[in-house]
Amino acid sequence: MINQPSVTFRPSIKNRSSRRGNSRTNEGRGSWKVTTILLLSLCLLVEVNLIQSAEALSQNDSIAAAISWLMLHQQSDGSYGSFTEPQTAPAAYAMWIRFQDTAKVLLSYNWLKNQLQNSTTWFWGGGGNLAEADIPGEILYSFGQSQNLHMLNLLPGVTTNLRKFQQANGGFTGYFDTALNRNVTSSVDTAMALLGLISSNSISATKEQSAVNYLLSLQNLDGSFNLTKSVRSSSLYSLGPEPISITALVTLALKDASLSIGNSTIISALNYLVTSASANFSGHVYAAALSILVFSKFSDASEVTIADNFILQQQNIDGGFRDIIRSSSGSNALDTGWAATALLMGGSTCCNGGGRGGGMYRI
Repeated sequence: MINQPSVTFRPSIKNRSSRRGNSRTNEGRGSWKVTTILLLSLCLLVEVNLIQSAEALSQNDSIAAAISWLMLHQQSDGSYGSFTEPQTAPAAYAMWIRFQDTAKVLLSYNWLKNQLQNSTTWFWGGGGNLAEADIPGEILYSFGQSQNLHMLNLLPGVTTNLRKFQQANGGFTGYFDTALNRNVTSSVDTAMALLGLISSNSISATKEQSAVNYLLSLQNLDGSFNLTKSVRSSSLYSLGPEPISITALVTLALKDASLSIGNSTIISALNYLVTSASANFSGHVYAAALSILVFSKFSDASEVTIADNFILQQQNIDGGFRDIIRSSSGSNALDTGWAATALLMGGSTCCNGGGRGGGMYRI
């Protein structure tokens, strides 16, 4: 929302000592009152117009503005700049939902294809970078959701590389723990890897269950999930920078792994997300976007509406989105892509015939 300061009129009154001066002052006061009323009325009209201009866009207009931002800021190679794979993946998916396989959409997916199928790309550990599972998992998920897996002519190699991140505890590595001075398994890497591997039908039932068990081990008593066993969250971990988005992401993965609404872990996680929604997601638009996808998966139209309305209020004047936790300023393709996807997949199209009335998730 655009915040606009209110307009205030502060008149200045001068006192005069002579009788004639007082008479003139009395006459002037009458005209001053009229002038003041007119000016205050004008200020009120200006303020009302400012408030109206600050109102959120409608669902359709908001989606159109977000997609326009994504198309406008797309670079000639289909990316959004160097090291922007985690931004390009949701941006491409959002544009695909609206326009299917049009030129700009395919431009992004062709760039992602080349990055994903190149084993020297930075997220695979190329160039001396630390390898991490969450980014190739997100990219693979984007290909799977957009029905573009056929573009990956080296898909078996991609999924083999991604499965290599899974450790004996069932989790996938990617987060660098500064206290331990090494890469460790995390909920974000595991959830994103699971989403990508399940969407491409590229993980065995045994390995999938092992990953699920690892995620379950990270749940807290309040229903949320930690990033790791010892780290609650890290604001620099872009695909899960705080507990609400981590919880929504993990719940999405658990749903794709066939955990149902009757599962106690799911009930607890959904209760946490419902509570977060009632508190405006602590201001996090990325978390709200992921939560919409969760609520729509479990057919809760009331909570989808709450999250949807919150997202509409967070849109920047340029049509893009930026989560308050990001270190950079201005809209970005990651938050805009996920927000647009949520508005497209949730909102008024969500949950036909299955809402739970917005109540807490209890059996």
